[in-house]
Amino acid sequence: MSILKAVGIKILKLYPLYLVVIFIYWFVTPSLHAGPLWSTYIDQVDQCYSSWWRLFLLIDNWFSDGCFNFGWYVQVEIQFTILLALIFFIYAKKRLAANILLISFTITSFVLLFALSSSLPSSI
Repeated sequence: MSILKAVGIKILKLYPLYLVVIFIYWFVTPSLHAGPLWSTYIDQVDQCYSSWWRLFLLIDNWFSDGCFNFGWYVQVEIQFTILLALIFFIYAKKRLAANILLISFTITSFVLLFALSSSLPSSI
């Protein structure tokens, strides 16, 4: 129960502020009209009208055509908090299953890291 409480506290701390910043980014800032990259900003804000639901579900970082690209950190923070709570819950019930899960997550992350970094162009 304390794990769920910790996850709830983290979400209650981050989510309201995240929503306020999205509101300012989406509705207030477009009325300011300035800057050399303003057209790029307006294009990103226009994407919010079609993908707003991903922002509220905190999964916008999974897509390349996101609306609020700066909010990826909050989304990843809450996703990892929920994942870690799940792992702790499994660890409390069955330690062997949690250890296997952690080992598989670690191996998968290394494989993905090397697979994705090898496909990037090298800068020489």
